[in-house]
Amino acid sequence: MAEMTTSLSFQRDAWGRLVLLSSEYPEGQVVEPVRAFPWSASQQELILINPQGQPVLSLTDWESLSTETRGCLRDELHRREFLPQLQRILSVTGPYPPCRWQVETDRGVTEIELESEEDIRRLSEHAALITDSSGLRFHIPDVTQLDRVSRGYLRRYL
Repeated sequence: MAEMTTSLSFQRDAWGRLVLLSSEYPEGQVVEPVRAFPWSASQQELILINPQGQPVLSLTDWESLSTETRGCLRDELHRREFLPQLQRILSVTGPYPPCRWQVETDRGVTEIELESEEDIRRLSEHAALITDSSGLRFHIPDVTQLDRVSRGYLRRYL
């Protein structure tokens, strides 16, 4: 994995993904920024990963980048870290993906589209994460605390 360069810039591709632009990297490299640990030093280091989750570049001092580049990274981090809590599943269009779910979250009622069974995964014994077709993630901190109907919809996936 390479170290940061100050000549970085980004653009969005047709699907809204972040594309790394730099003379040091292949043109059109799709990347996603993730915070490096520890969380207490979350402004100090970022890792840019490719769509397969492999690290591409380490940004050890990303505050030294241009204002526009930092803003782009912050916007992408905010989108990635936006994690509504799923509280209830109101309806499902079908038992198998692709299907649409109407859900209630801590941010209101919304509709999500699941493309495959892999869009729902267990994080721990009781926690789960749902990723909809647009890449938005929904966290379920404790499946056992959901109502009976919601648990029934999830039973097939967890």
